[in-house]
Amino acid sequence: MTTPSRQADKEAQQEKEILKIGEDIQRVFNYRARKMDAPGGYKIHHFSWAGTAVYERSSTPPEQSLWFILALPKVCAPSSTDELRVNLLLQRAMKYIDPVFAQVPAGTGLPRDRALLGYAKGKMEKYYSQHGWWQTDNEESGRKEFADKGEPEVYWDNRLKVGSGMVSFQEIPSYGDWESQRQVVRPMNQPPTKERVLPEVYTLVKPCKPSCLRQSMTMAELEGEHHTPQHPCLLQKHINQQEAADAIPNVGTSLPLRVN
Repeated sequence: MTTPSRQADKEAQQEKEILKIGEDIQRVFNYRARKMDAPGGYKIHHFSWAGTAVYERSSTPPEQSLWFILALPKVCAPSSTDELRVNLLLQRAMKYIDPVFAQVPAGTGLPRDRALLGYAKGKMEKYYSQHGWWQTDNEESGRKEFADKGEPEVYWDNRLKVGSGMVSFQEIPSYGDWESQRQVVRPMNQPPTKERVLPEVYTLVKPCKPSCLRQSMTMAELEGEHHTPQHPCLLQKHINQQEAADAIPNVGTSLPLRVN
């Protein structure tokens, strides 16, 4: 049995949560209003469940959008070659996932498998906010009565399952919670790391004659009379010059005359 004090505390807590949800919704609506007022904003058709501006009509049935939202996020291992392809496909598909709500019997949960597609058919509607030209679209204008007016009280109605992407209050997650879950699932699919063995690199060095320009000498060494260079090129040149000098006779030396 609930005492009056506990009931009062419960109602006060509910009022706080409703106020918090209202503030979160208003922040999102303010962003969308600025987006609409920006150059080119008149071209926006609606905002997707992920909160991105969509400039064309979405033909995704509401039950398929809900099935995607409730399914475990699809990820690839970070080292997988399919990671880029899956991410690109997911990025393109996300804009066609619509905000939705389902009308169900009070206290009834939603199936979590493919049975959801059949269960939710006929019980769901798209739940666009009042931003975009979808309200004047001939194929969409008939659903203006289901527009999201930013009323937080609808999330407390146990006959509704609301998936606006902005609030995670019931069993339908917000886009932020869905993305957080995706980041958690991503490392779980990462394969065990293996030590990478790099191939041995062989460097072919072409033998070459060392340049004489590499020899470093000071002025004192250059002016020295008996300097013997240490560089192989200069040393060999010095030896050759010395041998040539020894082969030339000194001036004044008498040479033997050859007599026939």
